[in-house]
Amino acid sequence: MLEIQAKVTKTGAFAGAEVATTNVGPDYLIRVRVHKMTADKTARLYLEDGATGATKPLAVIPVTGPIAEGQPFTTTISFRDLPNLARGAGKFITLDLNQIDAAASIDYDAFIEAEGV
Repeated sequence: MLEIQAKVTKTGAFAGAEVATTNVGPDYLIRVRVHKMTADKTARLYLEDGATGATKPLAVIPVTGPIAEGQPFTTTISFRDLPNLARGAGKFITLDLNQIDAAASIDYDAFIEAEGV
């Protein structure tokens, strides 16, 4: 398992760290878990990849609260959905919180399941 984003709590836009995809094989699953989200609020998570300095959106994950602690909302993205994920030397993936409503809070994490990681 390769962690893309450790569990965080955010109330505003947030740019995730670049995580190298050097050892990610061709058969992978990306899992994005929202552990908690404020009721009647929305947010958008962006999954991006590329080489350092050049990103491109791969997936937009809309989230609407409420999501209660202990009942996570999980989005799974497979290699079939993203066959051109940038993998290999100098390539990376990020998960960014692109938008969140005022007075909202979201707890989330993400990881890749694949051979070799």
